[in-house]
Amino acid sequence: MASFSFAFLSEKAKKELIVDCEERFFTGLQAAAREAARENLKFIALSGPTCSGKTTTAKRLTEELKKVGREVVTVSVDDFFLNRSELFARAEREGIPLDMDSVKAIDLALLQEVIRSLLLCLPTEIPHFDFSEGKRTGFSLLTPHKEDIYLFEGIQAIYPEVTSLFDREALLKIFISVGEGIETPWGGLSPCDLRLLRRLVRDSKFRGTGAGVTFGNWAGVRANEEENIEPYRGSCDLFLDSGMLYEPCVMREPALSLLEGLPAESPHAKKVEALCEILRGFPAIDPSLLPADSVMREFVG
Repeated sequence: MASFSFAFLSEKAKKELIVDCEERFFTGLQAAAREAARENLKFIALSGPTCSGKTTTAKRLTEELKKVGREVVTVSVDDFFLNRSELFARAEREGIPLDMDSVKAIDLALLQEVIRSLLLCLPTEIPHFDFSEGKRTGFSLLTPHKEDIYLFEGIQAIYPEVTSLFDREALLKIFISVGEGIETPWGGLSPCDLRLLRRLVRDSKFRGTGAGVTFGNWAGVRANEEENIEPYRGSCDLFLDSGMLYEPCVMREPALSLLEGLPAESPHAKKVEALCEILRGFPAIDPSLLPADSVMREFVG
């Protein structure tokens, strides 16, 4: 775990800490962009667990590659989900629980067709999946260009069944997550704790989801990550650490507000109190101090 003295952080020290953390992340991002700019590369598979910063990373990679003349087109693997009705019917037919997390939920035949079409630089129809309706709602036509790079983003992007559809020499696999926890004299936050705090704040701010619901779903989220994501991180070419040493300071006020609002009889009360006790030890940092393109903007706005 990373260790840092957070006691009596002046406003100047807070700003310096933010700059140091953001520069470290940007250095890793630039290294990834240099690797992605190689002549024979056509595809990037970007994956990572929930609240790892995939969306911001995809955008900033796109910006860095544009500087060297490579246009990046982002394709969400989520748009290749099979219709939920089809998955329900399969589960019922096979007498198994509905599984939206395994590779069996992905339309691999369509994904293979799209990859082949992009590689041949042919006009390609990209599907769109509506999660509220649980089905594919249409397609949009993509006209490829010879120098384009296609960034396939999503939790499933590094599943072996997915990456096997690409020409390995033309593919760069990137895994992003919070790499280290944070240790303090008053307690430590693991990488999973940091992502949980990110998700609590994000879900409340952007998805209208209460802390109780997020906590209730967390065990299932972690089980899926351990089964379907973590086993494949070692197969990736690059690892990007989106953890920011300053983030408990930025998360302190919004996270405490959510956590302290949970009822004392909550089944998660013990974990909630432990997180609250640790967060109270950090000095607060106003999110307005963060750069506009920070990964943390995904969670705090």
